[in-house]
Amino acid sequence: MSADDWKIANRLFQTIGSLDRIVFLDEDGYLMPATIVLVTNPPPDEDHFIEYSHPEYHIFVPGIAKHLQNAAKGNLILLAENFKLQDLPVLTVDTLIVGIAAHEVRHRLQHFIPKNCWFSPDCSPKDGYMEKVVKFVDRLFHYDPPRGDFNKEFDAKVIEFAAMEYYWKATQKGKNLKTIIPLLAEIIGKLP
Repeated sequence: MSADDWKIANRLFQTIGSLDRIVFLDEDGYLMPATIVLVTNPPPDEDHFIEYSHPEYHIFVPGIAKHLQNAAKGNLILLAENFKLQDLPVLTVDTLIVGIAAHEVRHRLQHFIPKNCWFSPDCSPKDGYMEKVVKFVDRLFHYDPPRGDFNKEFDAKVIEFAAMEYYWKATQKGKNLKTIIPLLAEIIGKLP
């Protein structure tokens, strides 16, 4: 494990922890905490560096920095507006961290909301933007089906893409992650 692996794992730890604390704070101010475990064993497979296994998040540290750096060698897909491919922004590790954290916190939330309140290929979100994200994830999963439970992964992937795009837009306006965490938590809690 490299120093970069620990640095990235710590950033994921902090981002998941911040989002989780806001999403799971109830109206009485009671926090239903989850545990975040930094695992020093290699990940179960080459693309599985983080998971939520009720009631814990697991971040597999060995190799995570290189994995995210490789994953960031592309462009961020923006669905809110029409962009030409050459105008799409470069995907960054920071944006991936936000998306991954939102995805995993949504997996935890899935334990508390009924399945008919999850995003799915058949749902028709009231929000036009979220409808675009659902259609995009549907096409993506048609070509590259997820491992694991399709419905859980579809719902979490919708939240992941929405969170990444929101984060990117906010940073373009000079905002930092700390100031937008509450709004990212709202995205995690969205229902169709």
